[in-house]
Formats: sequence, structure tokens, C-alpha cells
Amino acid sequence: MSNIIEYLEKLKEETDNYLKEILSHEITPILLGEAVRYAMFGGGKRIRAILAITICRLLQGKDENIFPFAGAIECIHCYSLVHDDLPAMDNDDYRRGRLSTHKKFGEAMGILTGDALLTHAFWILAAKTKAKDVVAPLVENLAWLAGIGGMVAGQSADILQERKAPWEDLLGKEKSTQDLLAYIHNNKTAALICCACKAGAIAAYAKPEEILKVAEYGIKIGLAFQIEDDILDVTGSQEKMGKKVGKDQASGKLTYPMVYGLEKAKEKAETLVKEAYQAISFIPDNVILQDIANFIVHRDY
Repeated sequence: MSNIIEYLEKLKEETDNYLKEILSHEITPILLGEAVRYAMFGGGKRIRAILAITICRLLQGKDENIFPFAGAIECIHCYSLVHDDLPAMDNDDYRRGRLSTHKKFGEAMGILTGDALLTHAFWILAAKTKAKDVVAPLVENLAWLAGIGGMVAGQSADILQERKAPWEDLLGKEKSTQDLLAYIHNNKTAALICCACKAGAIAAYAKPEEILKVAEYGIKIGLAFQIEDDILDVTGSQEKMGKKVGKDQASGKLTYPMVYGLEKAKEKAETLVKEAYQAISFIPDNVILQDIANFIVHRDY
């Protein structure tokens, strides 16, 4: 486990250095710049960026064609966290062990910080990607899976379910609780991780069938990642998580431990990781991708 942690820390540093360079120019109003940097450099793991970079490198792609995407997806991930913490959403005062962006800078600035990060992501991707012929497929991939084809759709369903919206306003009356749980998790979290994996393959000019395989890997480890998050909300500590734990049960959120029980949830996560291993078996030197998947379901924060 120590080797994978060292690897993750190394690529996190590479990603942070890239983002610091991208965001080093003056942003006005000054307070907006402060809020953007506060949201971006709050100690995140950069898993999405790391997956994109790792897959691109394993498939012999060039850094200059994936780092802009890595920066973009981290901007989008951070915007989603800033907005998730707002009173109208999850109403969290703390994120990663410190005040949420809106608690430090105010609600209006929290909304605008998220807006800035979302839009700036696409500028980074379009302006900084060296090979312009991969920009369109990368933008298509990111815009769909970060929006109504993925993350935003999943978050919407999560909020509606938590607020006891009529069943027909969610997925339709014919769907079960298990269907809704799978929909929320696959879209809210797994879609953006899948997006990162696909991008690594796209930027490396991989074959269509290879892109599908890394997408399968991404959706499975993304779902495992969210299941582990659900588990840690039950078993984790606020000190390690950097935010309140036990909120899911208190707010009535649909989670794997709630629907299936803690042990079944753990078994599901382990099964998903094994299936993810199979998906990327076509990559000769795929040990690091197996290690990342294994880390996801055995982390404690």
C-alpha cells in the first residue's frame, strides 16, 4: 500500500503544480481569485486527474494532451463540492477539515466560485490542449458526463430523493429503491471517474474498443469509490474524513449500507474492483491501475 500512496502523492503534486501555474494569473475581483484558489487547493486527492494521466501514459499518450483535461476535471470536481456544500444543497460547514468555501467567503461568492471553476474548466481544456484534434472528443466526454448525462443528473436525483419528492418525479413509478440507488451512485460519482478514464484513452488516441474497456474500469471503480464513501460515513471519523460523518443516515439519503447492509456493501465494492481488473486486462502493465482500484476500497478517508 505504501507504493501506491507514494505514486498517488507524486501525481497529485504534478497535478497541483499544473493547476497552480494555470491559476497563477491575477483573477479579479481579488476576492474571487482568493475563493477560487481556496476551493482548488483544499487538500483533495486528485483521483480523477491521476486516473486520466495514468491511463494516458500507459497507452503511450503525451502529457501535453492530458494535463489540460486533468486540470479541467479537477476544476469541475471542485466546483461540484463548493455547490454541494451550499445551504440549498447538503448544507455542510466543513470540507476537508476546514471551512466550506461559502462559509469562508459567503453564499453568493460560493455560488460564483463554483460558476467560475465550471466555466474555466472548458477554457483550460480548449486553450491548453496541444493536439487540437482531441479537444472536441474530450469536451464532448466531459460536458456530457459532468452534466445531464452524469454528475448533475445524479446529484439532482439524490437531492430529490432526500427531500421525499414524488416517485414519478425521479425515475418513474416502475423503478425500485435499488434502481434509484444505482442511478444516483452511477451518475453522481462514478460518471466523472469514468469520464477521467475515458479521457486518458482519448488523449492517447486509443482504439474505440480500448476506450470502452477503460470506461468500464472507470464506472466500476467509481461506483466502488462511492460505496466506500457511504461506508466511511458509517464507520469513519470526522478527524480523518475532514467533514461530519453520520449525515447520510440522519438526512435519509439512499446509500448502499442503508439498502443492503454494511457487509453486503463491502462485498459489492470488492466485487466491483475485481471486475474492474478484468476490464483493463488488455493493458500489459496495468498493475498501477489495479493498485488504484484496491486503494479506493481500502482507504480510510
